[in-house]
Amino acid sequence: MVKLAIIEDEEDILAVTLKIINDYCPFVTICGTASNMNSAATLLAESKPDVALMDINLPGGTSFDILKTLPEVNFKIIFLTGHEEYAIQAIKFCAIDYLLKPVNPTELIAALHQAYKTVEERNNKLMLNALLQNMGEPSAENKVVVLKTVESIHIVEIKNIVRCESDSSYTTFHLTDGQKILISKPLKEYDELLSSFHFFRVHQSHLVNMKYVKKFDKTDGGFIVMCDGSSVPVSTRKKDALIQSIEQLACK
Repeated sequence: MVKLAIIEDEEDILAVTLKIINDYCPFVTICGTASNMNSAATLLAESKPDVALMDINLPGGTSFDILKTLPEVNFKIIFLTGHEEYAIQAIKFCAIDYLLKPVNPTELIAALHQAYKTVEERNNKLMLNALLQNMGEPSAENKVVVLKTVESIHIVEIKNIVRCESDSSYTTFHLTDGQKILISKPLKEYDELLSSFHFFRVHQSHLVNMKYVKKFDKTDGGFIVMCDGSSVPVSTRKKDALIQSIEQLACK
């Protein structure tokens, strides 16, 4: 069984969430609910849940404020958030689960099933620290991304990623120190996340950090030489946009 704490101040959303869990998640035991900052902090500290389903915005503050006050976070977190929530990107970077409001029953059940399967993984504090670092870091240069492999979890500064290379549903991250990290997620996810950090998808299988592009060679169909000496092919349809991106970066 999984002990679940629910932090939600909207009564209608709480009622729907409780019904879905009671009807379709027999492996979940609800150890309590809370609707404000004080009651939420007390619930999490005293009930010691395995999983917390937490609305981000609460009266008087956010769930992040609550988590900062806890001496330890030994539970998995699933955030609830609105479509326009500013924190979504930060949450994605840190590989923490989240659900959009209004709650989709299928997605909620799937998220709880995943939490149930991985509840013994005690990496919650590591991922939460990365999230809080990103939330409090004004400089894009110092933000981090959480990369989960089969064996470990890596906290990587975005500025240290040279390029990402796709192989089917896997992505290899090439770092400035020569390290390679293979994760079981498609390149598309990181294209969307990193596009605002000077990363450019030059090819279906390659995403590069434009700050580490050494030169663009137009011969042999076109390829990029990176600062680490690697060569990356450039698709024909991306050449014009790549040149424009290089010119824009040079003007900064």
